[in-house]
Amino acid sequence: MAKLQLNIEGVHCKSCKMVIEDNLQELGATNIKVTVDEKTQKGTVACDYAGDKLDIVNAIKKEGYKVVK
Repeated sequence: MAKLQLNIEGVHCKSCKMVIEDNLQELGATNIKVTVDEKTQKGTVACDYAGDKLDIVNAIKKEGYKVVK
């Protein structure tokens, strides 16, 4: 299971987290859990994904969110 601690700027509601989860599903990830504190923009993305972790970051950026490790 991949587990990334990230700052994801632009996440302000539950729908934002669902958009990220949908993009990760399209990538082929399973068992996806996205948690982000809307105030601090700090969060965790956990999922089963056999590919590179950079693919996960790029899937988040695809929707316009800024990712800072």
